[in-house]
Amino acid sequence: MSSNKLFPLKIITSQPCLIVEIKDPSWLWHFRYDHLNFDGLKTLQQKDMVTDLPKIHFPFQICEECVVSK
Repeated sequence: MSSNKLFPLKIITSQPCLIVEIKDPSWLWHFRYDHLNFDGLKTLQQKDMVTDLPKIHFPFQICEECVVSK
């Protein structure tokens, strides 16, 4: 424990299994905005509220993290 009563965390290496490649930019932005629904992403794109936001397509898959969190 350090003097300010916090525990130091030392991360030496990152695991290669945690690196993911996402090919669909709609999913990438869904993850970047903390699983914002695709209607919300579409609104951000239509109103030009985000710089360089690509055209959002509604995917046919379901986000497992969103289902679990509900």
